[in-house]
Amino acid sequence: MIATVFRGGPDGSVGRRLLLDADGVRSDLPPGPLRDAVHAAAAAVAREAKTRAERIEGAAGVHEVLLEVIQPPRSLVIFGTGQDAVPLVRLAAALGFHLTVVSNTSGGAPAELFQEANVRLTASPRAIREKLRLEPDSAVVIMTHNLGHDRGYLQFALESECAYVGILGPRARTERLLSELAEGGFQPTPARRAALYSPVGLHLGAEQPEEIALSILAEVEARFRGADAQSLRLRPGPIHPRLP
Repeated sequence: MIATVFRGGPDGSVGRRLLLDADGVRSDLPPGPLRDAVHAAAAAVAREAKTRAERIEGAAGVHEVLLEVIQPPRSLVIFGTGQDAVPLVRLAAALGFHLTVVSNTSGGAPAELFQEANVRLTASPRAIREKLRLEPDSAVVIMTHNLGHDRGYLQFALESECAYVGILGPRARTERLLSELAEGGFQPTPARRAALYSPVGLHLGAEQPEEIALSILAEVEARFRGADAQSLRLRPGPIHPRLP
């Protein structure tokens, strides 16, 4: 969490910062009411995990402060190494995701097509638990094009707490996988069902692999940012919140 004073009175505070992280607080703001107020605002924004600007009262008048949340790259795990996974990996890398690509076998598209991936794993659905942990802020996309593999990876993802589980293919196919999992004794909770996105992606009329990749990642971004993916022209008022 970084707080930067970008506008204010003649007290020399413009350009000064306060850093709030796991090691505590560091700042070149002098001790006093302004630093205390910036610290309190930074702590509040860190809890909310959403960047914003605020006006903060100081001895030299009102100061405007950018309260910026800096987070590590969000994790995207892609199960499947078919040709349609290649544009998804490339676009996700351009958006700054930490990418893990998982294949059940050594087959699929050539490894050099996935150079942007941070991690490449070969692991069956049974073995994946020994090699990978899905964090709550992870997103998963399952696209192996194999019912048995998809079923196993889907169970693994729904047993975790990851916030987004997308699976390629029609809704009926996913319902079949869930029915087969239920027959085997696994029944996801309503909360975990709510994390499942099937069919995966936003309705963009996508047909080509690159277009499908765009629709998937647009939905992932909307999910993690709490947005409704609505056309901006339908939204009244400014795009970004303004200072009060």
